Amino acid sequence: MNNKIPDDPLPEPSSPLWVAIRLAIILAFALTVSLILFLISEAISKDGGGGAISLSILVVLPYALGSVFYLLSDLHGQKPKRATIIPVVLVLLILIIGAIILREGVICVAMLAPLWWLFAWFGATTVKILHNRYRKRTTLHSSILLALPFLMLVVDANTVSPITTSNVERSVLINATPNEIWPHLLKMDDIQQSEGRWNVTQNILQVHRPRSAVVIGEKTNAIRYAAWGADITFEEHIREWHENEDLRWEFVFANDSVQKYTDRHISPDGAHLKIQNGGYRLEPINTQQTRLFLDTNYLVSTPVNTYGTLWGELILGDIQSNILHIVKTRAEHHKG
Repeated sequence: MNNKIPDDPLPEPSSPLWVAIRLAIILAFALTVSLILFLISEAISKDGGGGAISLSILVVLPYALGSVFYLLSDLHGQKPKRATIIPVVLVLLILIIGAIILREGVICVAMLAPLWWLFAWFGATTVKILHNRYRKRTTLHSSILLALPFLMLVVDANTVSPITTSNVERSVLINATPNEIWPHLLKMDDIQQSEGRWNVTQNILQVHRPRSAVVIGEKTNAIRYAAWGADITFEEHIREWHENEDLRWEFVFANDSVQKYTDRHISPDGAHLKIQNGGYRLEPINTQQTRLFLDTNYLVSTPVNTYGTLWGELILGDIQSNILHIVKTRAEHHKG
């Protein structure tokens, strides 16, 4: 009598298990290709670490992945248009998994996600159009798209990004006079977490909050020493000092703490971003109220400067609003 237990049968090609296995294989392959492309881009980048800030990674890779994912999910072009959402979700999943593997920060994922969503959708839509026009040759045309990110590496390596000058400014109305506010611009120490206000940049993107900002010296020989969180430090060298009117400085980043503890791809004094100068301006409204302005000027050099300045407006604007809120609270509390 044969008591041999039969082997488990292989899953049917259309079974949920088989679909899951194929999806896992496809995702693993796409993730591997993406990581290889990213590492090559990092290696050849001009600043030795800005590979993520290239057309290959920002635009072409998600476009290629979106097109290939759509092709594999709809080989015969029979699914409705809404099926393009599936490749978009898979591409965003690749982004998140890759960020975890590479230990990228929240800022990196947040800045890449909108571009990856958009261009993954473009890629999926492209294959949908190819299905409609070249039914029998869609697989060939779509497969070629996977080579685009690697071809774009050559373009990235030989292209200089344009430079855009940007300014971000925020203001707050304070129930105090300029001479009551001025001392807080020169010395804000022992700042507590509870003193700030909620904002996207520091609560969601996890950028460190200010811990202190103290001016040492007087007038244009002075230096304002700033500290954020437990690890970030930088200097603001005073260039204009008009008491109770305005205080302006140039930023000096003597170490890499900003880049190290925010996002390693975004140096405040690197090839893609240069935070140059900023300052306070006091504008009396009446005998009891003053509007305090805080602005920052910077240069951005990326393949997508307009997109980058939108993030600059959000991130720097949030940081400025938080600082102004602290000054307002302290000046009004210690008034008189």
